[in-house]
Amino acid sequence: MTQLTQNNGQIKNNYCVIDLETTGLDNLTDAIIEIAVIKFDLDGISETYQSFVNPGREIPPFISDLTGIFDKDVLVAPEFNSIIPKLKEFIGDSILIGHNVGFDVGFLREFGFNFEGTIFDTLDLSYVIHPTQLDYSLTGLSLFLDLDISNAHRAMADCENTMNLFINLVTAIKNMKLRTFVEINNMATKGSWESLPVLQALLSERLLSEKTQENTLSPKADPSTESQTEIQSKDRNFSTDLQELFSDHGALAYSLTAFEERQEQLDMAVMVKETIENNSTSVIEAGTGVGKSMAYLIPAIQYAKDNDKRVVISTNTINLQDQLMEEDLPIAAWAVKTGHKTAANSDVRYSVLKGRRNYLCLKKFRYFASREQLDKSETILISKILVWLDTTLTGDQAELNLSRTQHRFLWSRLNAEGAFMCGGYNGKCFLKQAREEASTSDLVVVNHSLLMADLKSGRSLLPEFGALVIDEAHHLEDQATQAFGFQVSHGLAGETLSPLRGRDSIFSNINTLFAPLKMNAEDVRGLSNSSESVASSLKSLQDSFNILFSFATEIMKQSTGHKSSFLPSDKYRIKIGEEPPLWDDLCSLGRDIERQVSSISKGLIAANRVLEKYENHRSVVEILGDIHNTQNSIVEVNNFIQHFLFERTQNYVYWISLDHNPDYSTLSGAPIEVGDQLKDRLFDQDFSVVITSATLSTDGSFQHINQRLGINPEYQLLLGSPFPYEDLATVVMPTDIPDPREPYYEEMVAKNIYQAAMAAGGRTIALFTSYSSLKTVFQLLKDKYSGDYLDILAQGMSGTPRQLIERMKKHPETVLLGTSSFWEGIDLRGDALQVLVITRLPFDVPSDPIYSARAEKYSNPFMEYALPNAIIRFRQGFGRLVRSNKDRGAVFILDSRVINSRYGHRFIKALPKMEIQRPKSEEVESIVSNWLGI
Repeated sequence: MTQLTQNNGQIKNNYCVIDLETTGLDNLTDAIIEIAVIKFDLDGISETYQSFVNPGREIPPFISDLTGIFDKDVLVAPEFNSIIPKLKEFIGDSILIGHNVGFDVGFLREFGFNFEGTIFDTLDLSYVIHPTQLDYSLTGLSLFLDLDISNAHRAMADCENTMNLFINLVTAIKNMKLRTFVEINNMATKGSWESLPVLQALLSERLLSEKTQENTLSPKADPSTESQTEIQSKDRNFSTDLQELFSDHGALAYSLTAFEERQEQLDMAVMVKETIENNSTSVIEAGTGVGKSMAYLIPAIQYAKDNDKRVVISTNTINLQDQLMEEDLPIAAWAVKTGHKTAANSDVRYSVLKGRRNYLCLKKFRYFASREQLDKSETILISKILVWLDTTLTGDQAELNLSRTQHRFLWSRLNAEGAFMCGGYNGKCFLKQAREEASTSDLVVVNHSLLMADLKSGRSLLPEFGALVIDEAHHLEDQATQAFGFQVSHGLAGETLSPLRGRDSIFSNINTLFAPLKMNAEDVRGLSNSSESVASSLKSLQDSFNILFSFATEIMKQSTGHKSSFLPSDKYRIKIGEEPPLWDDLCSLGRDIERQVSSISKGLIAANRVLEKYENHRSVVEILGDIHNTQNSIVEVNNFIQHFLFERTQNYVYWISLDHNPDYSTLSGAPIEVGDQLKDRLFDQDFSVVITSATLSTDGSFQHINQRLGINPEYQLLLGSPFPYEDLATVVMPTDIPDPREPYYEEMVAKNIYQAAMAAGGRTIALFTSYSSLKTVFQLLKDKYSGDYLDILAQGMSGTPRQLIERMKKHPETVLLGTSSFWEGIDLRGDALQVLVITRLPFDVPSDPIYSARAEKYSNPFMEYALPNAIIRFRQGFGRLVRSNKDRGAVFILDSRVINSRYGHRFIKALPKMEIQRPKSEEVESIVSNWLGI
């Protein structure tokens, strides 16, 4: 075991950072091709060791592409077993450090070097110490620390960056609040985290040098006292008249360096003002570049301040929420404030409010962290949250990067969902804080999901408001469908039962209160009977859930020709009167579940009655809340199941789909039409509504969106983009692209993407409508063209969408392949994006249950329903290219149907006027070069 010695108050350790390059990821089937080790302490490097290793096999081409190591480099290199003695001597009793060090240690062990000393993983500790970091790969963290990555994926270069990362982490720990570091050490002890020896040594050093720091730490900032950031007015006053405000000499021009006066922006602002003042409804399409955010924010703020009524702004994406809160609202608030004569009424307050599951529940978290036993994954998550709590003012999970699947699952146990009888932790509650802030705000920013939940709950979730602006409104129908529908999975059903199982179960906690509360014998007996009753039904209910959801999978298999495997997109529609053969068995299980849930519910109610006698005790109040929440959750799951099996209606569509566990399926239901519900709950209420987006119309009309949303607006306005697209963009439609259903289509797609990207020096995004097609083209590009300087990335294989966009901004020599989330919300300005490829026209999948049920309502479903939806999405995708009047690029449409079908011209007509070029594929590179002037 490594000795951690103390010398004059300073921990003195020898460290070895290690990195291996291998032929693949599996230590049972792959081999080592390079190893590097650096021996160092916190004062500097003492020795280095590097060697190629002969793997005894060929190096796969993609590994050579990644590392730059080829067969010729390892041909005369030693085999690994011959360097083990040197390696053992070099490392000695040092602490072995690596980024995802378990990978390296696993290969070492498999090839004969069983390291038994202390190991330290910089990946785990980076995940904890930098809780909001976007990318925890070594490359991502190296970029974050401004380290050289030119030789990334070479062992010595990766060792150097891992060493620097380790030093960064040690520095961060030394600057961390002492009590936080003590808590992390306590968690590491309970969770058997292998980093514990190093953490304990660093803590000893802190304690030696900062014996009094714990008592002198300054308290955390109180979010309620934080002042809202606004642009300083510099004692200038401007007119609040919209004509003046949006002019080239108004407040916006003064505060925005790149401001341009646009008639379209003024026209929209005037209509928003009229809509709100007349308590009306309007539909406004504002093309890219109009500046619609300012066009609705400024009249909304004016209305709020002049009438002392709140305005709610609803968006679909986090990106737009962040843009509004961090960029647009501070400027808009300042612009309105400068025109108010009375200082007392001039401050503009705005806030963001999200649903319960977005906020950390401190009581749940502290209870979770206080358990006597933790596993490593739980320890790391708790430690990460502890670090985050020292800086977060909101407790909003969006600030955290929970990139590990189990942590995203565990968050459901820590968030404020279901915490209806919670008084917070030591009086502090992030959800309550957010709601209180919203209740005193002039403008509240929410998302469509929370807005729909508020409507569904009878307006109980959002504070009262006098006007509503719905941006990104082309998503409103989908969000309403999701909100008014239901989905119940095996995982969800099982999770509702978790508070009744295990060492931390409700009844285990009740048993600990018998003595402290001095319960009488009758109450103890009553609670014990309730516990036994619930326990006897609990196993039966879990068994019924297991069988029910596995039967659902069997129905899918029988109904789809006994497929051996399913894709996440596979769905099987259940039509009323056309039930599958196993339906009776499913219904029999449903009746069993109803009885079992009723039995558990009775047991919980009986326990609740007894505990109410002791509700002046804090622990009892918490348990009563847990009982209430658990009962509600179980009953809700049962209601969904009963609806799916016995209460289906012609107004809903029902289907079975794949669950995360391939043995089980999910049961879902959704309204076929949401227009009537939106009309009753939203558009016919006593507040004004502005519906807006960059893409709402088809063929110059709002008829389709109005019909889908059940809206009859008093005002309608269609504003094109002010950008001169003829000078900024060209449409390229190669004439030799085969039909998407024909062989070699994807090969031609890959060829065109590559040629266009080579001409543009990367700077290319290709949009796909299916993940399978994306994977095929990605592999073709990697196999055929990865020898060039282009960095070829794919959503789902190379990182998250946010990580990929950040990578593209820093490294423009990139080709990025994306699916649904890349069709909108991506804002790459300047020359970061110069080629946009639309691989297929974005039609809905015909077999999708919701689509097919809605299509049945039309006499000509393709032309009246499918085509308008596809055109709106097509326009969203096109809008990724030109984001400012200084952008320039080419849009490729690689779907021959846009030329050969009877409807293809409607997609082209939906675009701004631009030059259309129809070359052959071999001419693509010169077309792009000429257009970009390269």
